[in-house]
Amino acid sequence: MRNSKGITDDFRFQIIQEYLAGSSKYSLKKKYNLCDCARIREWMTKFGIEDPNPPLKSFKDMSKTNESSEIAELQKQIKQLKASLAQSNMKVDVLDKMITLAEKKFQIPIRKKSGTKQ
Repeated sequence: MRNSKGITDDFRFQIIQEYLAGSSKYSLKKKYNLCDCARIREWMTKFGIEDPNPPLKSFKDMSKTNESSEIAELQKQIKQLKASLAQSNMKVDVLDKMITLAEKKFQIPIRKKSGTKQ
């Protein structure tokens, strides 16, 4: 296999141009006896050329991405639910205190007593 250090930038650029013209990385790897197909992508990055055919993510990588975004969404939802629960608990406490104060001030029972008939 050819050592990539012995390849000039002009030759690398020529290979990149062939790739951009429609040749596959695999065929160029075989044609020029390159170490691997990723080498072409590295050269493109070096020259600041964007790959029109970026490598596909594996199913495993995609599932990790989906899982991590789902986990983040669930954590956000948990945070919102905890805030809503805290607000509801404060509302119940305020209403309970208000009823207690009203019963003392007006001296009338407002709360329903358990066991009484209606």
